[in-house]
Formats: sequence, C-alpha cells, structure tokens
Amino acid sequence: MEEITVQNNSKLAGLTLDECGIGRDLGIIVVAIKKASGDMKFNPTFRTAIKAGDTLIALGEISKLRTLEDMAMTKG
Repeated sequence: MEEITVQNNSKLAGLTLDECGIGRDLGIIVVAIKKASGDMKFNPTFRTAIKAGDTLIALGEISKLRTLEDMAMTKG
C-alpha cells in the first residue's frame, strides 16, 4: 500500500479514476483519497475526480505503483 500525492502539473489532475485508467491499465486499487483539506474519501467510485493535492491510498504491484507515482508527478 502506498500514499501517492497528485502534483499540480500531474496528468491525473482533473480526471476521474476511470478516465485515468489506474485500475484498468495498471491493475491498481485506490482504496481511499485523502483531500488536501485532510478529509478522507474511502472506497472511491470510478466516477470520483482526482484533484491536485489529493493523496491516493493505493494497493498494487510495486512496479505499477511506481508508474502511478510518475503519473502523479508529471504532465502527459
């Protein structure tokens, strides 16, 4: 399990979990999203939007989690 923070310039910012393909393409399960305000959203749906400053609480293979970290940091 990893905590991955979405940066301002991330290609994930502004997309839903479905649109970014985290589960479909990487096989990663996002179990919660910690908002910049500190609020937690547990068991987010595929329609949940990711915003800059959000921290994704994710489960998956280490190599896939590293790919997600890269996505959370860079613009696509």
